[in-house]
Amino acid sequence: MRLVVNYFGTLLKFKSLNYQIQTKRMISFKKLSAPFLIFFFCLTGVNKSVAQVIDSTQNITAISSMLDSLVTLNHVVRFNCLDANCFNASMSNTGVIPYFSDQEYIDRMSKISCPIPLSYNRYVKDFIDLYAYKRRALTQRVMGLSNLYFPMYEEILDKEGLPLEFKYLSIIESALNPVAVSRVGATGLWQFMYSTGILYDLKVNSYTDDRRDPVKSTYAACKYFKDMYSIYGDWLLVIASYNCGAGNVNKAIKRSGGKKNFWEIMQFLPAETRSYVPAFIAVAYVMNYSREHNLYPITPAYSYFQVDTINVTKQVNFNVLASQIDLPLDVISFLNPIYKKNYIPDTEESYTLRLPTNKIALYMAKEEQILALSTPPPKPILIVKAPQPADTTSSDSTLAVISTDSSVN
Repeated sequence: MRLVVNYFGTLLKFKSLNYQIQTKRMISFKKLSAPFLIFFFCLTGVNKSVAQVIDSTQNITAISSMLDSLVTLNHVVRFNCLDANCFNASMSNTGVIPYFSDQEYIDRMSKISCPIPLSYNRYVKDFIDLYAYKRRALTQRVMGLSNLYFPMYEEILDKEGLPLEFKYLSIIESALNPVAVSRVGATGLWQFMYSTGILYDLKVNSYTDDRRDPVKSTYAACKYFKDMYSIYGDWLLVIASYNCGAGNVNKAIKRSGGKKNFWEIMQFLPAETRSYVPAFIAVAYVMNYSREHNLYPITPAYSYFQVDTINVTKQVNFNVLASQIDLPLDVISFLNPIYKKNYIPDTEESYTLRLPTNKIALYMAKEEQILALSTPPPKPILIVKAPQPADTTSSDSTLAVISTDSSVN
């Protein structure tokens, strides 16, 4: 009986606390533990549970961390701050940041011509806030990088008969960082896992990783989109499946009673996927209405039309290439992210080398010299501790040096 009285007494206190929240009296949730909050909301029946709040916060943090990965490209992309757009962008950071009503968002989204349905709701608004307000500077860098990748995306998407708006998906995936790696090992602009990449003809070996090749990975992503659309016939479910896999989407459809609308099966999808589609819609909006939000691209040193390709059939060492054509090694690496060790291997297969257009003629003039001087990167040497004799009296450690180079006897 005492337990019952204590339970109802506690319940009354919780109900009183809930009343204080509803009447907008001050309360600091930061001082309350997560188990307490979950128990509290279970009793009081607040519509938006703490679990949802925690999931939403974690997923926004996960996506914003991908934006933060752009910081690692600072020394590579060499943003051109002499550009007028960059000047405008820097000025916008100190100027007025405009805010808009829900109705303005709804009206603008209705004007975006897109075969993918773009709905506005509180989930989408959370990510508009992320890209247009909380991470403005990084969003402007993504906008700048889009000048390098979007023309290529659009050409391939159009060729494959897919909505051009899929280009925005790679912003969610990698923030247009070609060497981005997720916590679970997904890699490249389109964040393919190793096993999925193999299914879509993306090869990985010691020297190259096709998942990091902008062109090859884009074609692979297109194949995936088309495969999923043939199953679901709904673009938002295609996007959801890109994040969590067809298996999880199928489970969500089954649990919802056979519904095939993302917003109707959303609650049955993994937490990350529940945020993934709203993030895509938010990016599509921000990229279409960037000027209204006073967002301007911080332009990198090279755009898509300032880079050209050369077919290479011999080994090329990027250190040699950098010195011969007077181009920083990190720029060569950035333009050629497929090569994991700054080296194009000497195989029967033909590889692609991407260089600034103003360096192509110089490369052609020095190609023989570059190829002659190029040598493979040094092979790793493994140092292991040799086993000690049982009766040793020496305290010194004996080391055995094992080289993977077959020329070492």
